[in-house]
Formats: sequence, C-alpha cells, structure tokens
Amino acid sequence: MHLPKESFWMMCHLIEEVVPKEYFTTMISMTADLNLLTLFMKEKVPLVLDHLKSKEFDLQMVVVELFLTIFTVNRTNCTDIIMDAVLLSGSSVFLKVMLVFFKNFEENILALPDFCKFY
Repeated sequence: MHLPKESFWMMCHLIEEVVPKEYFTTMISMTADLNLLTLFMKEKVPLVLDHLKSKEFDLQMVVVELFLTIFTVNRTNCTDIIMDAVLLSGSSVFLKVMLVFFKNFEENILALPDFCKFY
C-alpha cells in the first residue's frame, strides 16, 4: 500500500540525495547523461540510433521526461524495480535502463516506418 506521506518523502529523498541536484537546477548532469546515452547507443545499438535519426526523432525530448520524472510518469511493476535500483545504485541506473530498453526493443523500433509510431 502506497501512502501519500511516504511517497512524498521518498520523492524528496530521491531529488535531494540520490539524483544529482544539477538534474533539476542547471540540468548539467542531465545534459551529460543524454550525451553519454547517445555515445553508448552508438556503440551498443547503432542501428536503432541511425533509424531514429533517419526519422528525425528527437530522442532527447523523450528521454528528458523520463529522467526528470525518474520513470514515475506511468507507474508499473517495472518502474518500481527501476526505482529500487535507483535507490540502491544512484542515477547511473537511468542510462542502463535506457540501453536495456533500446536493446530489448531493437527489432520493434527498426520495424517502425515513421515518427508517429514511436509514441
């Protein structure tokens, strides 16, 4: 059972202690993570990155929302696991989760013919 008071304090702890404060102030840490994600994608899933670019899909617009909301926009069992991992290992989990996502859904993403199908 999730109580509002505990949820509030958990989010405060995440924002103040776990995620770098620059994620929500100057966004320098987020920009660095976005650049790292692009570099990792070039190495691990280059076809996906090329496909997204060929469709003029702005990856950063989608990823920024996930990073800022700490994957809590659409709460599922999977996001609960991600939150646990963030609490244990810090914000570096965001990059790992995104890479796993793109690797896991590589075939599906490559099969999409246009931008609208990504949403």
